[in-house]
Amino acid sequence: MRFLIFFILVFLLILPACDTEEKELVERNYPILDTREEIQVSESGARVSAMVHSLGNSTVRNHGFMYGLAVAISPENSNIVSLGPSVSTGVYEATLNRGLVEGRTYHFRAFIETEDKLILGQVLSFVSQGNSEIELVDYFPKEAVVGDTITVAGGGFSNAPGDSRVMIGGVQTNLVSLSPDTLKGIIPLNVETGEQVVSVRSAMQSAEFSEKFQLLEVSVQSIYPTSVLYGDTAEIYATNLPDDIEYSKIEVFRKPATILSNSKNSLKFIIPETADTSRSRLKITVGNQVKESSSIMELRLPTVSGFAPKEGTANTRISIEGSKFNLSAEHNHISLNNKELAIVSVARDEIVAEVPSGISPGSYPLVIKNPAETIETSEQFTIVTPQIESIFPLEAAWGEQVVIFGKHFGDSPAGNRVVIEGIEATIVEATSARIVFVVPSDVRYRTNRVAVHAIETDNQSVQAVDRLLLKQPVITSFTPDHGSQNSEITIYGANLNPEKENYEVTIGFNMTTEVTEASSGMIRFTITSPVAESTYPIRVRVNGNYVTTNDEFHLRGPWKNVNTYPRYSSYSGAYVYDGQVYLGGGENSELYYNFDPVTASWTYFKEFGRYPGGIDWMIGDRLYYGSGKKPYTDELNSPVIHYYDFSDNTQGDLSVDLPGRAFGLSVTANGKGYTGLGFSTATTALNDFYSFDPSTGDVTRLADFPGVPRGKAAEFVIDKYIYILGGSRQMSNYNTSVSDLWRYSIETNDWMPLSQFPGRLRSELQAVVIDNVVYVFGGYNNKVGSTFNDMWRYDPDTDSWDQISGFPGQTPSQGAGSFYLNGKAYLINGRELWEYDPER
Repeated sequence: MRFLIFFILVFLLILPACDTEEKELVERNYPILDTREEIQVSESGARVSAMVHSLGNSTVRNHGFMYGLAVAISPENSNIVSLGPSVSTGVYEATLNRGLVEGRTYHFRAFIETEDKLILGQVLSFVSQGNSEIELVDYFPKEAVVGDTITVAGGGFSNAPGDSRVMIGGVQTNLVSLSPDTLKGIIPLNVETGEQVVSVRSAMQSAEFSEKFQLLEVSVQSIYPTSVLYGDTAEIYATNLPDDIEYSKIEVFRKPATILSNSKNSLKFIIPETADTSRSRLKITVGNQVKESSSIMELRLPTVSGFAPKEGTANTRISIEGSKFNLSAEHNHISLNNKELAIVSVARDEIVAEVPSGISPGSYPLVIKNPAETIETSEQFTIVTPQIESIFPLEAAWGEQVVIFGKHFGDSPAGNRVVIEGIEATIVEATSARIVFVVPSDVRYRTNRVAVHAIETDNQSVQAVDRLLLKQPVITSFTPDHGSQNSEITIYGANLNPEKENYEVTIGFNMTTEVTEASSGMIRFTITSPVAESTYPIRVRVNGNYVTTNDEFHLRGPWKNVNTYPRYSSYSGAYVYDGQVYLGGGENSELYYNFDPVTASWTYFKEFGRYPGGIDWMIGDRLYYGSGKKPYTDELNSPVIHYYDFSDNTQGDLSVDLPGRAFGLSVTANGKGYTGLGFSTATTALNDFYSFDPSTGDVTRLADFPGVPRGKAAEFVIDKYIYILGGSRQMSNYNTSVSDLWRYSIETNDWMPLSQFPGRLRSELQAVVIDNVVYVFGGYNNKVGSTFNDMWRYDPDTDSWDQISGFPGQTPSQGAGSFYLNGKAYLINGRELWEYDPER
């Protein structure tokens, strides 16, 4: 039954392959064998047998048994008993009698080896009773050198890996071949010279030869040549050298040498590129043997005959000429002032090295260091610096080219920097002796220091002795000779700056312009700010240099600075009577002044008192004033209304039933005075509204203002309507500004919201009506942090806004005043009186 199972398994393993091209099944038979259980164990070994059931059609190369201690018996871990290629069906036998140790269990199996298969029988076991003694017959050679092969002849050797050993003087050889009757091993390096015992150990058995083995001693005969250079090929002659090149080592000049070839009597080697000495004996090491030559080998040292060039800077390549140089770049070290140069190339008679950066200017010898010595040149190499000899021309304008003459500059524009008073110039051409640069448009000074920073000359700098004189700009003419906001003006001249960003052009005061184009002969600019009617020269500032036109430019605009008010005006009242203007009171003074528009002069008029944010009605011949707040506080004045009669120069007080307030509405229309809104405290805004009839002294409460309560609003009257614009919801908190526009109808006593003011939120706006068109300017917003100088026009017929040319003076002060006279608007801005004529 066991045989049948084995047969089936073997059959499945050796099923023939299918030829996919011919689609033909090819049958192939292999041997079938069985390891037999009949085992005869004795002190001489174990007698085993196998049954060959079939040989098939394969060619048998060998058959026999394999055995060992491992259960999984294979050729790699077993003793092999080979019976040869001849075998027939039936039983074959063999005695297993090598490497057996008494009492140990061994496993074995039969095998047949064909041309392409190894057929194995079952694994069986037996307990060993020992085997016959190993037999030593002879060994050869009787004398040899390390690395040679020693062959031991005998019998009973185990050919299982690791079971057998050959030793010389107790040192194990490296077995390269083993069979039951022959063992071959390589003589190792650590065998001592002289007579040594040859012994064999197989399994647990040992034996040795009585005849001693002689390990021959190496003897150095001579060396050639005895005078060498780095990298030369030399030869040492000796006896008893090993055949294997790996068994020998050579040291010369205290450094290991590379062996090229060898024989029993010589070694060829290369002189190393390094050396710790220039004279030494050769040392040869073979195993435990260390031998020296009796002859001395001498290293021929390099010599230096000269070098070129003799000066330079970083990146300069120096050619050092001489002889016997080391051919290895890494073993040549060249330095200058303790800075090592980069080796570019090496030959026996020349070394090319490159100067590094960072060496201070000066003269230094070259130091050439090779592995055996250090050479210092008698001549010196000079690290040069750039030199400026002259500059031409010495006077130039912005954008003009200037030439610097000298030496040791960089050979390209990128290899240099030209700096004029800290400003880098554009280099258009450069050689080692000449640099052409353009005077930068940012140069500011009349006389300028010129410096060259030679990047290619190791980042070294030099400053010229002579200074470059900057030609001053000249203006010859301009066109047109007049203009207003948005006008474009062209200035012509010479030595002008070609960069428009470097200009600042002004005409008069508080006017801004934008330079749109510039060249060395022209400046073109546009007036961007509102302008006041006047004539001024044009003033050009360029890089700290100023030039002014001889002729004056006529500024044309709706604004004109008329005169200076005698005192600073803040929340003052302005009144027009009989073609004259009266201005005064307010936060800063009780004094009133008269302004004559014909002579544009001020005359002291009278002292009324200070009523900031109070009522100011001009009705008929009388000026009504009062209420408001006390100066520099948020506390209200008495609600008493005062009057002054211009016709008879009399004044008095009125007892009227009007609640006190500050910064409320105060206008006259249809022979009556109107007031309302404003503040009763610093944070309380009102929305009540009243009319005062001076003919009867009656006060009538009108429709309350329906919008957000406020004060400090702009107010104006057109026909039968009263308008209020903007304002603030608290007296001193300008973060509460509003921007809506409302209209009150005197006839119908009702309010109507109109188109909202399109500018920024603000209070304290000024509004003047000219020919039924409203002009609005100024105002203040604390959230923005400033007053405004923009100007807006409102058309009540279309309820529409548009922005127009703004105020050209200083931004209107907080609490500025305004009035209408003779078809013009006037703005009192602190101490300045400005006139606005929409027809101009």
